[in-house]
Amino acid sequence: MFASAAVAMPPDVKAARLHWSGSGQAFVLQSLGETAVIGGSGEQYGLLERLGELLQYRTRTLDLVVVTDDRAANLSGLEGLVRHYRIREVLDVGLQYPSLGYAQWRDSLGRAHIPVYALRTGTSITMGTANLTAIGPDGVCGVPADCAGMMRITVPKKSYLITGDASQKEQREALFRPVKLSADVLLGDGTHDFLADFVRAVHPQLVETYGTRMAGGTRHLPNGLSESL
Repeated sequence: MFASAAVAMPPDVKAARLHWSGSGQAFVLQSLGETAVIGGSGEQYGLLERLGELLQYRTRTLDLVVVTDDRAANLSGLEGLVRHYRIREVLDVGLQYPSLGYAQWRDSLGRAHIPVYALRTGTSITMGTANLTAIGPDGVCGVPADCAGMMRITVPKKSYLITGDASQKEQREALFRPVKLSADVLLGDGTHDFLADFVRAVHPQLVETYGTRMAGGTRHLPNGLSESL
């Protein structure tokens, strides 16, 4: 099992923290008592365990779940959240050709009476001192990596762009969208290389990968990101 990681906000901004869960593509954002899970995971128990540690097993409410990839490998871990937490709302990227796993996921949300909204370019939510804005996709398509959800997260004095497994085609499309791309930290899961033009547009101070596809030891970076590589 890979070590989990935390992206710590600057010391003078303790009201918001962004953590990599150590499980798949899932990040956990906490700000002023509110909590969001962003991404997905195929490791249901690993994700639940990490969430319990972060929330100290006291909080049973997730204010927001953002599903950036609706393939089975990401949804299976999120299913456990529906059973163990009260979820206030879900932003879901969707699938052009819904699978059985996706149908079961939406059925679980429906039975739990959890409102679901489409995750599309420009969708923006404020949570405590943090703001989450989708820089993609414009809609669903036949290849999930070509329409993966990409999120820009900002807090005072810091910004992050999480691309998940967005393909270079989706990165190229983002260059022409009416949304801000620049971010201090660019994060991807390593499935697809970052497009050079995309990196130039984001103009990050740090570019990093995360996720279970990586192997080796653990590196601690100056900005507080500690991840398995």
